[in-house]
Amino acid sequence: MYVLHLYISSTLFRFFKNLITLCISALDILSVSFRPLFALCCQMRALKLIIFAAENPNRVYSNLTLTFNKTKV
Repeated sequence: MYVLHLYISSTLFRFFKNLITLCISALDILSVSFRPLFALCCQMRALKLIIFAAENPNRVYSNLTLTFNKTKV
């Protein structure tokens, strides 16, 4: 039962992630002439970054550490 729950959760997560990517692509095309759509597109990109951070916490942490170490005096 637990495995089925994990499978359904991961499938729904991938579905929404792909849906967000599709929305970003559509908004990119439409946002050329509409400023409010451009703002919505930026919000969707931020949401996609949050999802990436949730999927890959170690990778994001190591990238932040590298960036911080490069900027340290």
